[in-house]
Parts: sequence; structure tokens; C-alpha cells
Amino acid sequence: MAEITEKLRNEVKQSYVYRIIAESLDSLHKIVKTSFIYGKSREIHKTVAETFMSLDYIWIKKTSNLNSKISEGRLAHLLFSPYILVFIILFFFASSGVNLKSEALAVVFTGLLSLLVGILVGDKVLVNLTPKQENKGKIRATAYIIFSLSLLTLIYILWSLNGIPLLQPGLRLYLYRYVPLTYISWTVVPSAVFIIGLESVDPYTSCWREKRVDLSFIFLLTIISTVLLGFRTSIIAAFISGMFCLYLTRTYRFIDVMFISLAVFVLYFTLTGIRWGLTDVSLISKLVFARSSITTQTFELLVKRVKFNGYTRGAIQLAAISSVLKVIPGPRIGPRTIITNLIGGKKGVTTTCTIFGQMLGDFGLQGVFIESLIIGLILGLLFNKTRYIRRNRLIISSYSILMGYLAPGVETGILDFNVYVYFLASIAISLWSLVSCSLMKPEASSV
Repeated sequence: MAEITEKLRNEVKQSYVYRIIAESLDSLHKIVKTSFIYGKSREIHKTVAETFMSLDYIWIKKTSNLNSKISEGRLAHLLFSPYILVFIILFFFASSGVNLKSEALAVVFTGLLSLLVGILVGDKVLVNLTPKQENKGKIRATAYIIFSLSLLTLIYILWSLNGIPLLQPGLRLYLYRYVPLTYISWTVVPSAVFIIGLESVDPYTSCWREKRVDLSFIFLLTIISTVLLGFRTSIIAAFISGMFCLYLTRTYRFIDVMFISLAVFVLYFTLTGIRWGLTDVSLISKLVFARSSITTQTFELLVKRVKFNGYTRGAIQLAAISSVLKVIPGPRIGPRTIITNLIGGKKGVTTTCTIFGQMLGDFGLQGVFIESLIIGLILGLLFNKTRYIRRNRLIISSYSILMGYLAPGVETGILDFNVYVYFLASIAISLWSLVSCSLMKPEASSV
């Protein structure tokens, strides 16, 4: 099998299309490297980087002992493993304050058990196979191109809207005019994660602190870009996938991730209170978790309507594709609109009903079991490859993207066309990087 796949890869590399793409990327890279703007930006970068590197050195020195203490336990391992997704789902339903009836509980625990089994099995598959390190220059160049294009597209959208959707939520109603461009602007998240993964270096090497500063800037720019458009799923996905990739590549230490996460949570909590004019912590907490309550109630109503047998036979998940790509046969309305119709909701309103809702609505309880199992298997397999010293950074990036979008998907469901594309691309890249493997047990790392 390995010989066949290797032969296929060689044929692809020798093809005319592959050579044209490779030559075009090389030419573009040379043009950029010799441009005036590039030269000036390098000078500015050097000055700014040196300042932040000095501050970063002080932070690392002051927190090194504390980091050693808190990163030695199993907490760090658990937080960045697929098992955290199980805890997120449990926390989501628990924080909703909704007392689920027996049928809804059966669906939730079926999905959780299947997901857990999938992770456990996937974590053991191919445990003795180590991906060979290859030249990832073409993927790195592609990631930079997509990242730059997404930022330029975002600037154009904001300029066309003559405002910022974050500060003027009403402007999001006009984004339907720029649907293709909005999809392009959203690619800032996966492209940034691949840049972080491929540009990272081993910790405490000569250029490690410089890379920390550079990749932190990429991460910050990604967060700002998603925040400006004001789409919550993209913001959460950008933060979680970035944190996962920065930690698993050992660009960030455990204490770095914990400090930043705590600061972001406090900031979000504070801004929520300011926005609604609240000072009571309990009231702010209720407001923060209000969406989980509404979504859980919707999920329970869906369970009551479709029971364990399902109803739409794949139409909900197909609609995520067919409603965008009109050449694909299937529903022309969005998947969340179909869910609204199923539960008898208000016409024209889109409804979220948790990650298990789409599975149940399409294929019933067996759909929840099978799809959760597949998700668990994929996450378990990829996570297995992130825990070794000679690990493939492409897999770390792919795994981080999957976790980044699955976390908010616990509430919203995985029902967006762009997320489907990211998932398929990440899985395909991971499988490609696992094609050539050596039967040598890798040395475990401390991460």
C-alpha cells in the first residue's frame, strides 16, 4: 500500500499542473522577497521584535519556576487532548440549567459515549508509525498567500460597508452582498494556524524567542480580524485553534496559555457587564450562559419532534453545502432554517440545537452514534501524532483547526460550508503526511 501511494504522489509531483503551481509560487516568493515594501517591513519588524523579545525574556524568567510546577501534572495533557471536548459538551448541558427529559439524555449520553470510544480507539491506531519530516515549503507559501488574501478581503469588506460590524451589528445584515468575500475573509483562521504550525521551532533554540514574538503577532492579527466582523464562531475558533497550535508546537508554555485564557475570559465577562449595564456577577453569568439554555431547550424540542428515528435523512447536513454551491443537488435553504422548520419555529429565523441535533435530525440515534464515533476516531488519531518529539507540524495544525471549530460547534452544530471545507482539507493534509511512515516507535515528548 505504501509503495502504491508513494508512486501516486510522485506522479502528482511530475504532473503539468503541479509544476505550474510550484513554479508560480516560487516566482511570487522571489518577487516579494526583492520588493521595496518587504525590505522596509523587515527593518520595522527587527526594531519592534527586539523590544518585545526583551519584555518576553523578563516574563519567561519570572514565570519559569511556576510553569514547571503547573505543567508537570496531567492537567496540561488533558486540556489539549480530544477528551476536553467531552468535558466541554458536559459543561455546556450542565450550565444551561435545563432539566433534560429521558429521551434527550439518552441522545446526549449516546453521543458522549461514542465520542469517547472513538477517541480511545483512534489514540491507539498507528501508534508505532512516525510521519517522515518532509519539505513543507509549498504549503507554508500557500498559507501565507491565503492569509494575506483574507486580510485584504476583510479590508475591502469593511471599506465597502463603511463601518465595523462589531460596533454596528446592523451592518451584518448587508454582508449577504459579499458572501464569497466573507468566506474568503474567514480563511484567515486556518491559514494562520498552518503558518503558526509550520513556522514554529523547537523550544529554547537560538531563534525560539523571536519566533514567539512573530507568531504571537500572527495570532493577535487573526483574532482582531475575526473580531471586526463580529461572528462569534470564528472568534472562538481563532482563539482555541491558535492556543492549541501554539502550545502543542511548544511555542507557548502552559502558563502562557493559562494566563492569556484567563485574561480573555475576564475581559469578555467585563465587557458583557458594561454592554448591558450590569454590575451583579450572578446576572452577568446568567447572561453569558443564556445561549446554552436556549440551545439546549431547542435540542430537547427537536428530540421530542423527531424521536430516535431521525427525519430528514441527511438533508440538514447536505444543506450546508447545497445551499451555498447551487450545482450540488439538495436543499436551497440553510441547515439551521431546516431545524427551525422541524421544531415549528418562527419563519425566517435560524436555529442552533447543539452538535448532536444535526445528527439526530438527519439519521436518528444511530446517526448520533456513528458520526460521534467518526469524529472521535479522527481526533484520537491526530492527537496520537502530536505527542512525539519527531512529530509532524502539519498534523498539529490540522488537529488544532478541528478542535478550534468543534468547541463552538458544541452549541452551533457543524453546519457551515466553510467549516466543512476546513475539516476536509485538514484531514486530507493529515492523511497525506501519514502516507510515508517508518515502523519505528517514536520517543515520547514531555508535551
